[in-house]
Amino acid sequence: MVQRSKVSLNGEWDFQIPFGRVEKRRVPGSYHCVGDSTYRTVFDCTRPQDGRVLLVFEGIAYEGTVLVNGTQLETMLPYSRYTMDITDIVRETGNELVVQLKDINAPFGPAEGWCNYGGIVREVYLLLVPDIYIADVFFHAELNEALDAAACTAEVTLRDIPAGAAQLCVTLTRNGAEMAAVTADLAAGTAKQAVTFEVAHPELWSPESPALYALTVRLAVGGETVDEVTQTVGFKKLEVDGRRFKLNGKPIFIHGVCRHDLQDDKTGFSQSDEQLEKDFQMIKALGVNYVRLVHYPHVLDIADRLGLMVSEESGLWWSDMSNKYITDSALHVMEHCITRDRSHVSVAFWLGFNECDFTEEYLAESAAVCRRLDPYRMVSGANCFDVKRTHDWFSRNGLDFYTMHPYGPQIDLVSGGMGCTYPHGRTSIAEILKVFSDKPVIFTEWGGWNVDENPALFEQMCDHMYDCYLNKEGLPTLAGMSYWAWADMYEYNRGNNACIDGVQIE
Repeated sequence: MVQRSKVSLNGEWDFQIPFGRVEKRRVPGSYHCVGDSTYRTVFDCTRPQDGRVLLVFEGIAYEGTVLVNGTQLETMLPYSRYTMDITDIVRETGNELVVQLKDINAPFGPAEGWCNYGGIVREVYLLLVPDIYIADVFFHAELNEALDAAACTAEVTLRDIPAGAAQLCVTLTRNGAEMAAVTADLAAGTAKQAVTFEVAHPELWSPESPALYALTVRLAVGGETVDEVTQTVGFKKLEVDGRRFKLNGKPIFIHGVCRHDLQDDKTGFSQSDEQLEKDFQMIKALGVNYVRLVHYPHVLDIADRLGLMVSEESGLWWSDMSNKYITDSALHVMEHCITRDRSHVSVAFWLGFNECDFTEEYLAESAAVCRRLDPYRMVSGANCFDVKRTHDWFSRNGLDFYTMHPYGPQIDLVSGGMGCTYPHGRTSIAEILKVFSDKPVIFTEWGGWNVDENPALFEQMCDHMYDCYLNKEGLPTLAGMSYWAWADMYEYNRGNNACIDGVQIE
C-alpha cells in the first residue's frame, strides 16, 4: 500500500521582476504588489512506485501560471486551492517549479476594499498518493424533524478504479467510538460513488456545543487498502422559519462580525496558525455566533472547532458586473471555494458577491453554481443597492434571503441602498425591513466609521436590531446582522472617513 504523504515546498524561493535582480522571498508570504513577477524553486521528488505526484497550491494573489520542468500547467486565480497531477513530468532530482505571477495588473484581482498583497500567499506542497486514489469527499447529512436521526451521504470522487473487486469503506467516529460503518462495491472506472448510511441520535453542532465527528473513507482493491482519507464533519440543521432562522429546531438571531483574512502590514494574507487561532478565539470571546468571512475564501478548521457559523464569498467588491471575464472568474473562485469547504459544518451559507451593482444574470448564475455544488446550503449576496430592486431581483432569481448594509448616524437615518428614491438616500431600519416582507433579512454589514468612538450609537443600533428580531413594539423582523468590521486593517487607497493615515478604523 502506498501511504499518502505531504512534502512541503514552502521556504525561500527565487523572486524576480522583469529585468530585475534575483532575490529570495519567503513562500508562503504576502508582499506589496509589483505587477509581473516570477517565483522559482527547485525540488527533488522520490516518486512512489505505483503512485502519483500531485502539486497543490492553497492560494495566490492574484493570478499565476504554473510551469514544472518547462511544461505549462494551470493558470490559477486568487485565494483558491489548485491541485495538479505532475506525475508524468516530475523527475527524481532537480525539478524546476515556476509561477509567473500577476498582482496589481491581474484582471480579476486587486480591489479598493482592502490593502492588496501579491505573492504565493498560502502553502505549496506535493501530495504523494496511490495510482488509485480518493480525490474528494463531500459529506452531508439530512436530519429528520425530531433531530434524532440523520441520513448521511459521503459523495466520493475517485481516480482510476481498475477492473476487479474494489470497495469503499466509510466509518464515522465520535471521540474514538464508532457511530456508523458501511461498505460499497465499486465498478471498474467508477468516477463518483455516493455512500449512504444512517446515524441515530447524533450529537448536534452549534455555537454553544460544537460537536465534531471523524469521517474516514477507505478505498480497497482486491481486499487490500490502497488509499484512506479522514476529515472532520458535524451535524446541524439551519433552516428558514418565516422571516427568521432556526438552528437545530430552535430560533436563532444570527449576529457576528465581518472578518478579513488579513493581519498586519507585513503578514497580509499569510497568517500563521497561531495568528489565526488568536483571531478566532478573540471573536468567539465576543459571544457572537457568526463570522462573515469577507470577501474571498478563508480557512475554516478553527471555525468548526470553536463553534462559529461562517459564510464565504467569491472575491467581488464593487466590481463591474457587466464584464463577463470578471463575473466568470468570480464564479470560478466560488466553485473552488465550495468544493474545498462544503463538508465543513461551520458553513451556514454562500454569498455570491459583495457590494456590486448586480445583474439578474449574475444573481441567477451564482445561485446556480452554489446549488449545483452544494444544494444543502442557502445562497445570497452581500448587498448595498436599492431595497426595492433588491427585493424584486433577489426574489425572481431564487436567493434564499435578503441582505442590506444600513450604514448611518442614526437608526432612522441609514442608507436605503445605492440608487434608492428615499430623500437624500436615507431611511430607517424599520422601513427597510418592511420592504423585505417575505423572506429573512440579514444586515451583512452595519456600523463602520459612523459608530467609531461612539459607543452610545453602537449600543443603540445593537439594541434596535435585536428588538426588530423580537418584534418589540410591532417592529418588522430582522433575522441577523454582522458588524463592519472585526479589526482595523491597512488600506492606503481609501481616504477619510473610513480610513485615517492608511488604516481603516472601522
